[in-house]
Amino acid sequence: MTREMVTRAFGWKSMAVAGVLLVTIVAGAPAARQRPNDGPADGARAPMPNASDSRLLRSHDWLRTVRDDPGGPTVEVRLDDVLGGLGRGVVLDRPALGRVVQEVVGSDEAVDGLRVGELLDRVPRVRVSSQGLSMVIGRRTLTQIVQHVAGRGGVDDMTVGEVLDGVAGAQLTHDGMAGLLDQDATTSLLGAILPGAQRVDHSRDAQARRRQALQRLYGRVVDLVRQVRREGFADADRNAVYEEAHKRLLAERQLAAIPLLDGHLRLEEELAAAQVGTSSRAERIASRWEARRKAFGAQVVEMLFSRDEAMERYEVDRLALAADLSLSDEDRARKLGERRQALKVELAAQGSYVSFPDEARDAPDLAAAGEGRPR
Repeated sequence: MTREMVTRAFGWKSMAVAGVLLVTIVAGAPAARQRPNDGPADGARAPMPNASDSRLLRSHDWLRTVRDDPGGPTVEVRLDDVLGGLGRGVVLDRPALGRVVQEVVGSDEAVDGLRVGELLDRVPRVRVSSQGLSMVIGRRTLTQIVQHVAGRGGVDDMTVGEVLDGVAGAQLTHDGMAGLLDQDATTSLLGAILPGAQRVDHSRDAQARRRQALQRLYGRVVDLVRQVRREGFADADRNAVYEEAHKRLLAERQLAAIPLLDGHLRLEEELAAAQVGTSSRAERIASRWEARRKAFGAQVVEMLFSRDEAMERYEVDRLALAADLSLSDEDRARKLGERRQALKVELAAQGSYVSFPDEARDAPDLAAAGEGRPR
């Protein structure tokens, strides 16, 4: 796959995700994966069908609201179920838009009078899955998309009906929604969404390559947020930090890092809340695991924090061994050695390693003292 093909693939992917997100907030439908190359010439083509007439959209198989998610209610979108299924596109008629929003809300109450802010309070996250990778999109990004489509700020106070009225009648194709979301707008809002889902080579260890690429992007986001806070935003709320960091990522053309920015700020919030009521180190580690999954979703956590969590699991097991009074010193040392070896094997499979500088010491003394954290 050439660089140009990869760029175009990212572009179509981003347009599709933008359309899906708009669907799951207030309207829209996912765009097709590629340009259709069949059918008569443009001038002779039949009118686009209404979204209400699309069997794919009526089925809602691609969309569900998960209400037992540890991070709170999440709208889950299976992008591959709809990509390529819309042909030349659809006209977003008002009844179809209302039905999609009703599917998201999951109740019989009227949705037209619901405030956008209330809707996002109820379902503040969208998990988009495609080609084996899923990405959680948070409220800040969702709000940006609605603001762009509505052409104004302060959309939390708008009603869902007002936004639907503004979108109804728009034609959604692989190029976006004319007059509402074009490629430039989508790129500015979402960056290169789901870049890891594009398989641009046939590496023997594609998962490791995807993991390393995502970790580099996340490292850039973490560094940038710290920099923004040092440069005048130390006391600002996270929404202001997001806006400034987002602006800088756009200016630097760090588009692939944009989807991780809101997740990082949500992780800060979750970690702050998770510390309440925890006392032991094992409890703090467990709360950290839960906070990461609330912020990013399980799959992205596995890619971003796989090494961290492997070492944290070792630490929890080490603490348990040290506290187990039923073990003799010899048994404790043996089990600790086995656990260390398991950690080394696990990290080696990720392309990483760990060493224990105190392994030459007397193992029973080490276990009893609770020393020997990996590095």
